[in-house]
Amino acid sequence: MRLLNGRFPSRALPWLAKAGFGVDRLLGGLDVLHLTDYTTLPAGRAAVVATIHDVLFDELPDCYTQQMRDGLKRTTKRLVEHAARVIVPSDRTQRALALRYAVPLERIDVVPHGHRSLPVGGAREIQAPYLLFVGTLEPRKNVHGLIRAFDRLAPDHPELMLVIAGGRGWMDDDVVAAIERRERVVHLGPVGPERLGGLFTHAHAVAYPSLGEGFGLPVLEAMAHARPLLVGEHTTCADMAGDAALAVAARDETRLAEGLRRVVEDDALRKRQAAAGPERAAAYTWERAAAGTWAAYEAALLETVSR
Repeated sequence: MRLLNGRFPSRALPWLAKAGFGVDRLLGGLDVLHLTDYTTLPAGRAAVVATIHDVLFDELPDCYTQQMRDGLKRTTKRLVEHAARVIVPSDRTQRALALRYAVPLERIDVVPHGHRSLPVGGAREIQAPYLLFVGTLEPRKNVHGLIRAFDRLAPDHPELMLVIAGGRGWMDDDVVAAIERRERVVHLGPVGPERLGGLFTHAHAVAYPSLGEGFGLPVLEAMAHARPLLVGEHTTCADMAGDAALAVAARDETRLAEGLRRVVEDDALRKRQAAAGPERAAAYTWERAAAGTWAAYEAALLETVSR
């Protein structure tokens, strides 16, 4: 494997491609060009594969700025127009992409992610019992709703804390302000793998009441650590976790608070989830993701050659 770190004249690329100098030729010749994020680079002869992580900017428009929605829609349209194969991380994303962008299902390959081998055990960073949330501070993650639901649970568990691990995102000023007003809600900011592994290991439970996800890696990591888990219902996270998580109506703060209470207090539920989590997580590996990605490359090559 070679890593090439270079700069391309982005505004000139479309014109260069028309003249026969697509990105594949500029890089010395490629069989497959895999675009792994919401970015388009014109190719000449190479088969193009595009990863589209989700179309939640269409499904949850209130969670994005207008500029973000416009840019993501525009780029997604270009990607599905030029890619021979499209890779998505979940069945829900496959269905949503096919419905909203008229992509035939047979052109979309579902390739789920794997989970990192985060360390298990280690020193306990937070001495009090805590609920853990891992993710970026942005509206889709429903962190503000989680904080308000925690407010309802907190009086009955004066020792319990809510710990939030993840960087700032967008439209998050209200979340930051809510955290600053509460003594028992802690925002750690971004954390590395060693630290994150310890946070999962010692968490009393993990709460991830996201309104929608393309996949949901923190859910997979929580299951691998055998943690009691709460997720938003009717999401990819709920599909993936199955009986290893309690799925609730994440927009309903009353039901969210009731769900938090169950994963904190219901010992039978906690034991069932802890037993089910590692087995479900074991089905998601990067080896399987690599095999699925390679199969998409081969299919893209065959389709491009046959055109």
